[in-house]
Amino acid sequence: RRQDRKARERAEIKAAVAAPAVSAGTFVSVRCKGAEVFFDGTRKGRVNSAPLTIEVSPGKHAVIVSHAKGVYSQDIVFDAGKTVRLNPDFCDL
Repeated sequence: RRQDRKARERAEIKAAVAAPAVSAGTFVSVRCKGAEVFFDGTRKGRVNSAPLTIEVSPGKHAVIVSHAKGVYSQDIVFDAGKTVRLNPDFCDL
């Protein structure tokens, strides 16, 4: 019985380690047609006619929006379950 219990505990631990993390649903949404978006130094894409929305982990991150009209750069603290919407002043609506 003790061995069965130990085997179950090991299986539960393996399952917990293998389980994917649950998404906090935290996002940054950038509206600036033609801009390149960088998140913590990594290029995440180009904004087209629709805003570029990226899922992020909660916490402090560096966001850069680079466009022919200017560059927006800021460290932003993302709260779990929230969406931060960015539309830099130099971008057309």
